[in-house]
Amino acid sequence: MEWMHRLIEWVEAFAASPYALYILFALAVAEACCFWVPPDFLMIAMCALGDGWKQSFLLAAIMLAGTCIGGSIGHGLGRRFGRPILDRMFRRWRDKVDRAEALFSKYDVWAVGIAGFTPIPYQVFAISSGVFKMNFVKFFLTTVASRGARFFLVATVMFAAGYHGVTAKAIEFIKSSRFAAVTLAVALVAVVGALVWRHLHKRRRSADAAGAGEAGKNAAESGVDNQSAAP
Repeated sequence: MEWMHRLIEWVEAFAASPYALYILFALAVAEACCFWVPPDFLMIAMCALGDGWKQSFLLAAIMLAGTCIGGSIGHGLGRRFGRPILDRMFRRWRDKVDRAEALFSKYDVWAVGIAGFTPIPYQVFAISSGVFKMNFVKFFLTTVASRGARFFLVATVMFAAGYHGVTAKAIEFIKSSRFAAVTLAVALVAVVGALVWRHLHKRRRSADAAGAGEAGKNAAESGVDNQSAAP
């Protein structure tokens, strides 16, 4: 992975450029649809050079705007060109493609949301959302929520680190696998929590429906009894 480290170092070198904000925005757009280096690395370097919370959260907002545009481009490319290419490449495994489409259609929001918040390549799911015809509004809102949470989390960590004078340790933490593990753990907790809530909600609806049915049955029996007792 030496080439990847060199690419990351090349990206980080733009932090001191007078055009750094424009480069950060362009990188966020590119990463969301085709580029493999997350814009977080440039943002971290720029936060380390900046001063104050406004700098960190401004950078997070710029990245969020760029990734929403890039994700929308990826979604559009997938919707326009993805399915013909997919069908041509995997025509012998059409059943597997149909299975993947069924799974994506069922868990589309979770798939895009987890990819947006964790180190999982987001652009793959942005393009897939277009290939499998995910509703654009649903895709866009999920992107805003998940990517916004990730970028502003990084901004918060960097601001807090700068405030307490431990910026170098914060950079090491964000770049390490520990930060990736934290984001994956948060995503897992969110998924488990949603599944538990859904299960409890379904049980409550079933109980309410059973109660309503029992009440209707009792009312019907009471009506029959009243008719039988009438002279």
